[in-house]
Amino acid sequence: MVPNRIKYGVEDNVKKLYEGPQKCSCCINWVEEYPDNLRENLLATNEVKQHAIVTKYMRNHKGDKPLVLHSIDIQSSILKVVLEEVFEGYSGITTGLDNLSFAAPFQAFFRRLDRLEEGSRNRDDPKALYQTKLLYEIINNELKESVEIFKDLVAHKVITFEYLWALFTPGEMIRTEKDRIFLLNDADYGNSGGFTLWVRFIDWDGTQFGYDRATISIPKFDGTRPITDLEGYPASFDPGLDGVKATLVMKGKKFEELQGFHYMAHRGMVVEANAGVWSFGSETRHVEGRIIVDAGSYFRFNPHEVKSLKSLDDQGKLLEIPGMLKNTDIHNSTFTSSYDAHYGSYNRTPREVTKPYRYSDDRPLTDNELILCTQSVRGFSLKTKHWASFAVADISNIKWDENAFESLVLPSNYKQLILSFVEGQLHYKDDFDDVIEGKGRGIIILLAGVPGVGKTLTAESVAETLRAPLYSMTAGELSLDATNLEESLTKILEISTKWNSVLLLDEADVFLEQRSSSHLERNKLVSIFLRMLEYYRGILFLTTNRLSAFDSAFQSRIHITINYPPLSSSARSQIWRNFLLLAPNKPKPSEPLAPDISVSESSAPPKAAGTTSDVQTLVPDSHHTRVETHAPLLTSISEAEIMKLAEIDLNGRQIKNVVKTSRLLARRLGKSLGIEEVNTVLEATSPNLLSESIKNEIS
Repeated sequence: MVPNRIKYGVEDNVKKLYEGPQKCSCCINWVEEYPDNLRENLLATNEVKQHAIVTKYMRNHKGDKPLVLHSIDIQSSILKVVLEEVFEGYSGITTGLDNLSFAAPFQAFFRRLDRLEEGSRNRDDPKALYQTKLLYEIINNELKESVEIFKDLVAHKVITFEYLWALFTPGEMIRTEKDRIFLLNDADYGNSGGFTLWVRFIDWDGTQFGYDRATISIPKFDGTRPITDLEGYPASFDPGLDGVKATLVMKGKKFEELQGFHYMAHRGMVVEANAGVWSFGSETRHVEGRIIVDAGSYFRFNPHEVKSLKSLDDQGKLLEIPGMLKNTDIHNSTFTSSYDAHYGSYNRTPREVTKPYRYSDDRPLTDNELILCTQSVRGFSLKTKHWASFAVADISNIKWDENAFESLVLPSNYKQLILSFVEGQLHYKDDFDDVIEGKGRGIIILLAGVPGVGKTLTAESVAETLRAPLYSMTAGELSLDATNLEESLTKILEISTKWNSVLLLDEADVFLEQRSSSHLERNKLVSIFLRMLEYYRGILFLTTNRLSAFDSAFQSRIHITINYPPLSSSARSQIWRNFLLLAPNKPKPSEPLAPDISVSESSAPPKAAGTTSDVQTLVPDSHHTRVETHAPLLTSISEAEIMKLAEIDLNGRQIKNVVKTSRLLARRLGKSLGIEEVNTVLEATSPNLLSESIKNEIS
């Protein structure tokens, strides 16, 4: 005979079970009778399974009550339907489970007690109404004291550590002291003794927007704390929340606009992702200068920081909390963020890999999403040559020097020739190619001359005129080991091409010198450099002090060679004027860096040289300087004094340094820059260059 099948939750009553003698170390022995008269464990018995609700009590080892409610099991299918309505949108609760259990202190019921009460009064089904009333009476009796205490605390806008669990509701917005807003996934007491908030925010990984994860830790404290003094607290307690939201929406829009890659200016602290351009490490420093915002390249060259973001559209059921975004339960996912680790005081846990999600560019972020955006972007500092995270608030549009190329004293036909090459390369790089596909698409310009005559300034001025990034490097920044050189150069050429950069290699002699049988290692470097240039698709300026030592193989690869002769007196006077014009004004962070020098050239036509039709060598005449009309000098130095200063044999870089030091001296003395300060600096730094007549003239 087949026994009757047990029907779960059909009896309209409550079954009490009690903690009995311990039988194992991993679970509690639940019994039917009061612990003074123990019987066998009854959880698995048919009689227990028939009850709609099972409450479990355990011995109380502190306090006045001998027993405390441990947990509640919901076995009634009717009651589970009711609870589905009560917990609609509540993260982490699936009411349809066969084993639906709630453990003390019953945070979920605490947050939805009003809904449960409403359900206990408004039910068409008498059986559902009765079972809901039973559950409400149990929960209300258990939470009544906690509710009263919590309401009293909140009325005074304070909280105790013991009642933090009651303060936070999954799905609500969390405000932090850093004027950030996060979305709460979960909150609980941690093993370390503190209280942890698992939150999420919106980030960009180079191809998509999505949710990333973080944790906020609240250390254990005694007594009460103002709610708004917590490391993280419900945003609804902030009286200025509307203003904070408005500010975050604006910052979020700026963050959204910075997807892709952008050439920008920056002034502020950064968190560097590595100790070198392509190496690991981390460092915080102040950076003022031009940057490239490019999260895609950041993660490509820093694969240890690659992110997995959760889809913005994977919201799950929605929480009915005013002003809150809706969420899914992802509190087991984790995240590491360099910028927020330094600036947000949020403790991170290791990242969990999830399936990538591609964001649709057709859907802009909503205001509710914009306020959750991180406040940093990733990219590259052209000044420090480091990948880093930059605060969105510290990023601005570049204030271009509209006269950069005009102030370069080169003959106009030289300028037009240089610009025609580089502009053509930027806009029509695919129109010219070698017989072998991929070769010969770059433009290489060689600038030759002694230090301080204007080589670097030429490249800077071209980049400024084209509004293109200038990636400047020296031979010292590249490895002299053949294997490492190829790896580093490959990466630099790759990103320079992607960013349409003007690439400048200063002091390139070591890679361009004539090969010989006695220097095999250097021969490798030259060969690698030659091969890499063959396939480079961008604009490259090379500077050298020793043109005569070049390997002959480079001659056919260089499109223009400009020889810079030593500066003439008239050229130096022009440089003095240029830097004295800048002297009273401190450069702004978004302005281009002051050029190394300004060079004086003639307007004589260029002379052709080389073996191919696209190779030209330009030799400016330093004795016939074309001087433009200049604005009045904002110093007390006269034109006659400038002409005397020009007789001193200084190069452009030295003149810049003298003016800079003189300006600092004048500022220290509380006066405008005059010839006395310049004379003091010259006598201290270049006494051997000053003749007695010059000393007398400028003193």
